[in-house]
Amino acid sequence: MCFDQISLRPDNAQHSLRICLSLVLASFVFVAPVRSQVLISMLLGDKVSSEKFHLELNVGANISNLSELGSTEWTPGFMMGIGGEWRFAGNFFLQPELVPFYATGANNLSGSLVDLPPEVDELITEKQIGRTLKYFSIPILIKYGVMNRQLHIGAGPQFGFLTSANERYDAVINNSITIDENIKDAINSTDIGIVFNLSYKFKPTYGTGINLRYYLGLTDTIKDNSGDAVLNQVFSIFVSVAIGNDPSASE
Repeated sequence: MCFDQISLRPDNAQHSLRICLSLVLASFVFVAPVRSQVLISMLLGDKVSSEKFHLELNVGANISNLSELGSTEWTPGFMMGIGGEWRFAGNFFLQPELVPFYATGANNLSGSLVDLPPEVDELITEKQIGRTLKYFSIPILIKYGVMNRQLHIGAGPQFGFLTSANERYDAVINNSITIDENIKDAINSTDIGIVFNLSYKFKPTYGTGINLRYYLGLTDTIKDNSGDAVLNQVFSIFVSVAIGNDPSASE
């Protein structure tokens, strides 16, 4: 592997900045979907909503980790996508989603997929390794609604297609340095797992909702891995906003 970037910077400053920005983003997502929903509704009107089906815009934040890599730290990320909710029988719903922006990974890894030159490695006195994986994900959930269909409990498979993979190597060699390396060739291109979802809608069936989700990967993220499988583990919190006009408003 060749190094994509080596840069001098104050120790841990950029890592702290990324965490702060992610926390700001996590609060911002409760406002942003509403503006997007207004724009899409103006373009599509009531063509995407009915009594039994509507589309939703989903925006939120992830916190993720990777298994079997020692005492790793959870890392913040981002997710955004669109989903369709179809009530096909009574209180049962089918919800397929397209999530083109879905970030996972971990910090404080004990080992790296980046091979440093020996003359560099022997000079390092401190190091911290972080890995970021980004996917185009497709969850497909079966949900059951209770409390007048305002509270939904669901589960189903999720299929992820790798779009980028990077490893960040923070080290101290007299001065602090950062090495950003593209490791996509070392990561499996697909990731399959299971999703568990709990959502609450402020109106029965239709409208804005809050979602809590856990994703457990079932396939190894590392290509040709001879050790224990390294699996994605992701907690998400996100806002879902229905697209189109509320069909109950015309009743």
